[in-house]
Formats: sequence, C-alpha cells, structure tokens
Amino acid sequence: MVDITGGYGIDFCALAPLFRQAIYAERQAHLCNMAQQNFEVFGLKNAEIVCEEVKKESPLLQKTISFLFADPARRDEKGEKMVALEDCSPDITEFLDVIDTHCAAAMFKLSPMLDIREVLKKIPNTSEIHVVSVDGECKELLVVIGGSGERIYHCVNLGANESHFSCLERELRNTETPQFIEEIKIGNYLFEPNASILKAGVQDLLCQRLGLKKIHPNSHLYIGTEQMNFPGRIFRITDVGGLGKQAVRQLLNDTEKANLTVRNFPCSVDELRRRLKIRDGGDVYLFATTKHDGSHALLRCERCQPMSF
Repeated sequence: MVDITGGYGIDFCALAPLFRQAIYAERQAHLCNMAQQNFEVFGLKNAEIVCEEVKKESPLLQKTISFLFADPARRDEKGEKMVALEDCSPDITEFLDVIDTHCAAAMFKLSPMLDIREVLKKIPNTSEIHVVSVDGECKELLVVIGGSGERIYHCVNLGANESHFSCLERELRNTETPQFIEEIKIGNYLFEPNASILKAGVQDLLCQRLGLKKIHPNSHLYIGTEQMNFPGRIFRITDVGGLGKQAVRQLLNDTEKANLTVRNFPCSVDELRRRLKIRDGGDVYLFATTKHDGSHALLRCERCQPMSF
C-alpha cells in the first residue's frame, strides 16, 4: 500500500499492518522524522519512508499498487479551510487515471462538508461511500475506488451504541415516497436519524425498511409505535400540543428547563426558547416541528436508551 499524504503517519499506522509492504510518502522532512518515531513506537517493520511530493508522474505510482490512500490537506498556506476537491492538496482528481491503471483500490479521506453528489460527478468510479460520525457529529467522508458490483453506502456513528446502516445505490434510487403520519399520539416513538444518515441522504430508505412514518417531507423526523434498533436518537412522546398559549402552558406544566430542537419550523431554537421561557438542559426534550398538514406542533418527549444489538 502507498499513503501519498503521510503527515504524522496516524492513518498509515492503522493501514500498514494489513499489507506485506507499506510506503509512506510525505514532502515535509520534519514530518517524515516524526513519522519514523511513530513507526518505531508502533513496531511497524514493513514501513518504507519516501520524502517527496507525490505527483501523478512520480515513479512511485508507476508500479502495481494494491491500495492507495490519500487524505488531502484541507487548509491553504494562509491556514484557511478548503473544501472543494480541486482546492485541496493534492488534487486527487488528477490521480484518477493513474489509479485506474496501476491501483487495485484506493481510498480518499475527504471533508464532511462536501456534497456527495458533487463528489460522485468528479470521482465517477467510486465503489463505496463511508460517512463517519463521532458522537453524532459528522467527521469524515471516505470514498473508495475499486471492487466489483454496485456502489454501496455505509453510515456509522462511532462512540454510540447504534446499529450501522448500509445500502446499495439501486435501493436508494428506488426509495418509495414515505408514508406520512396523520396523527401523532402520546406513547408513540420519535426517531431522529444521526448525522451520517442525513449526510448520506438515506433517511427515507432507512425508515422505509423499518416501517416508520414521516412527520413532514422536510422534517426528517419519523414516528413508530415501538422502540427498535435505530441509528440515531429515540424518544418516547409524552405529550403533544400546539403553539397557542394555553396549549404550551399545559404541555410545559411548569417545566423550567428542557432540551429544545427545531426541525422545519419558522423560528430558531433561541427565539423559541425565549418565547417558551425555558432554560436549556434537564431530562425533558421538546421538538418543535411542522406536521404534514402544515400545522405546527410541539412534542414533549423522554429520551430512550439505545437497544442492544
């Protein structure tokens, strides 16, 4: 395997043991020296260090490679964040023809800010897309080239006791229009997909598989009658009300603080918090959202612990 963006060698240390020979390439000499120390600490015996800037015509890429890895730098010389593939260093789109010729497979670690549809336009031979979150925050977008069969999506939320989700692109294309809930009832369960699911755009397919109903086309909140394994947060609805003064007063029932979330709702969390006169925190969870019929609703919930799987 060849890592063409070696850096401190952290990714390399994880990948190298999987291969008989592993080459670390990095243009900055001081990083090569630091990586050498890391390799010794981790006991990597198969690591070869190449201190050079790898380009598409580099001799290193002119031989057969089982696996190529790249994590392009996402900051320019001024330290400003870069997101677009062509703005990062190196521009991995320039390597695609070399990869097709000399590499059995390749993986690129990309910014989670990238639009997956734009990535697929620029890297059309993508075989796998891995969307990785940590404790609910989307951190990485991994694109894999190589392999046979239909393109597959994988979504994972590390640090949480949640099931992972995978699907074929064909399933995603053929996702049916979700069913919408007509009446949200006390005792129903509210399902909120995690950041990886939403980033990949597979939330409707996921909930189609699980038999859940959607609150509104733009809300990405789902309702079910029982708890189940789910990649995201799960809540049990304890009360449902409108936004009128009397309805809010009855629903809050002297609650002084709550965790407030707005989804497809005409005001921000801060604005609604001031209106409801509640502080942040506690064991109560409030969701302000719009129902399928266009009316606004406030859902009072209690958080459910993830089920073992």
